[in-house]
Amino acid sequence: PPQQVVEVTNLASPELGAEVIGYSSAFGGAAPEFAWGILSAFDGSSNSAWSSQGDGNNAWFEIRLGQRSHIERIEYWTRTMSNNTAQVFSFTVTADDGTIYGPFDVPDANQSYAYAVDFEAETLRFEVVDSNGGNTGAVEFGVYGTPLSE
Repeated sequence: PPQQVVEVTNLASPELGAEVIGYSSAFGGAAPEFAWGILSAFDGSSNSAWSSQGDGNNAWFEIRLGQRSHIERIEYWTRTMSNNTAQVFSFTVTADDGTIYGPFDVPDANQSYAYAVDFEAETLRFEVVDSNGGNTGAVEFGVYGTPLSE
């Protein structure tokens, strides 16, 4: 049968022109595109994750979207470890105008959770607010909305 093509709609995806412009750390000093690297949080796969190097509540990243966009939904899936660490319980997202959205509560690490928002931005900063420490990070992070005309 023909291969199914899945349309990428996550505005934070490098496939749509987004780029990571900073992050707290990556486990083992991993390069962005390797296992545990920051790009694992934007690859559309539940089989990979960005892991910080023990940043706990100090984990963060910044992304620049492909263009200024009206953002309507943010999705986040926390990673966790078998020793009951690395789970994020809440986070914030700061828009390029300095407005902080959240904190958003994360019920568990079993799936991605969606958070309704309504703002415009080109750059976003994700910050962990509360976790149980360790190598916090993200299985996936998504930004959904409408790119604005330039």
